Amino acid sequence: MVTFVIRRLLLAVLTIIFVTLVVFFMLRTLPGDPLLMVLSRDRYTSRTPEELEILRHEYGLDRPVLVQYASWISGLFRGDFGKSTYYIDPVNQLIARRLPVTLYLGLSAFVIANLIGIVAGTISALRRGKKVDVLITVLSNIGITMPIFWMGVMLIYIFGFRLGWLPTNGYTSPFDNFGLSIKQMIMPVACESVFAIGAITRQTRSSMLEVYRQDYIRTAWSKGLRERVIVMKHLLKNGLIPIATLSGMQLGYIIGGAVLIETVFNIPGMGRLSVDAVRALDYTVVEAVVLIIAIIVTLVNLVVDISYGWLDPRIRYS
Repeated sequence: MVTFVIRRLLLAVLTIIFVTLVVFFMLRTLPGDPLLMVLSRDRYTSRTPEELEILRHEYGLDRPVLVQYASWISGLFRGDFGKSTYYIDPVNQLIARRLPVTLYLGLSAFVIANLIGIVAGTISALRRGKKVDVLITVLSNIGITMPIFWMGVMLIYIFGFRLGWLPTNGYTSPFDNFGLSIKQMIMPVACESVFAIGAITRQTRSSMLEVYRQDYIRTAWSKGLRERVIVMKHLLKNGLIPIATLSGMQLGYIIGGAVLIETVFNIPGMGRLSVDAVRALDYTVVEAVVLIIAIIVTLVNLVVDISYGWLDPRIRYS
């Protein structure tokens, strides 16, 4: 077990290093001068070449790319993500303000997607061929194919403008105003979770049907056990491994999908920060955002791999 975890941690570290290399060097190939984001175009053209070189030296843009990468990595070990050329703030402060917003939105969508998806998929499997099974299958297929940005626009139009039930944009911390925060999160969370609900529902239905045909399930029915006992102690426990794998993948999708959702609903999270940073050629912010997302996704996959042994005692790590 310990050997497996160490091996997976080393693989995770290599994955994160590879992600940083790709993002760092690809950003340097984008056209444009990042100094234009620091200075207005008039101020940029009025500066002498010597003054521009001083600014490039201040932001570390005059050094070779490999030196810039080494400097950035060494700063990460000191907890320093650098300084934003667009926001003129330390990147640490930007992430500290934006990351909780994205995690609040993403984890809410993740929990709701798993609860609804597992329950709906289990009901669909137990009532296979019935009307409720057909209804759940159709709805899950619609959820998978639904473009989330289109869904967001439709929700804003219907529940925001036409009915006036929900706020159309913005974010309020639940610690400041819990009621308003819940109202503002309903539509974004619905958009972020709709694909995951559909995918988890279909995977749960498939896993439950596969387990349902096993001999020990028929034995449990023949013993007269109640349906709730069979579902909780046998069906779910033995069918959760593929669901856990998909759930880990869906969390990465949800965090990544925050780019669209936060842009549509004007939420000041990591997704919105990354979009603004890419437009502004703010290298340090984009690199930090991608690194944080890569770490989150990698850790989630590690937790999912380790959970297999708990979900199925027959699995042994070597």
